[in-house]
Amino acid sequence: MKTEKRKKGKYIALAVIAALLLIFAFLATRKIEKVTYEGNERLTDEELNSRIFGESLDYNPIIFWIKNLFGKKVEIPFVEEYDVEMESITSIKITVYEKSITGYISYMNTCMYFDKDGIVVENSMSEYEDVPEITGIKFDNIILHEKIPVKNKKIFSLILNVTQMVDKYNIPVKKINISEELSATLYINSFRVALGNDGDYGKKIAELSSILPNMEDIPGELDMREYNKSETGYVFRKDKK
Repeated sequence: MKTEKRKKGKYIALAVIAALLLIFAFLATRKIEKVTYEGNERLTDEELNSRIFGESLDYNPIIFWIKNLFGKKVEIPFVEEYDVEMESITSIKITVYEKSITGYISYMNTCMYFDKDGIVVENSMSEYEDVPEITGIKFDNIILHEKIPVKNKKIFSLILNVTQMVDKYNIPVKKINISEELSATLYINSFRVALGNDGDYGKKIAELSSILPNMEDIPGELDMREYNKSETGYVFRKDKK
């Protein structure tokens, strides 16, 4: 009786092993054919593919699943982390969570991107349209993953304030200059907008959003430091040739 039970158990174990081998053999010949990304704005799907699927074997669902479950996730520029969801054997969805970036400083022919606290989170040779260059900041050196050493700690809250308002009103600012007196100047197309340092950036940038559609793209400066009530509001001065 015991012998029959042992034989039966052995056959069951062999059947399970055989089934697992068949499943493994089936999966080993499969390939991930569809990858859907969500949340990526600065990196294209192709750039993410080249990072996450570094080798052709990574497209195998078994290898990808094992690497994702037990291995260290790939470090990707401008990406804080990413989540993987296996929708099917050959289809996956990857949700990307990008790093929060306020601006960048050009340093030694490299763009040093920093967050709202002034910590350098990434360096790259590429410039991104949605991130303004910040000039005028005085420092000795810049180190990746460390805070930019500046004397006046208010600089970064000022930059955050201005960039948030610029984003809110979709103003195409390419560069923001911050003077030692914490006076902000926006660079838009071929002209500049001097905002001053009175801290009333929200109101001024809101007004700027209504002024811009009527402005010509002429080299010069729109002086918004003070509202000239005796004339027509803010004064625009053309650059001298």
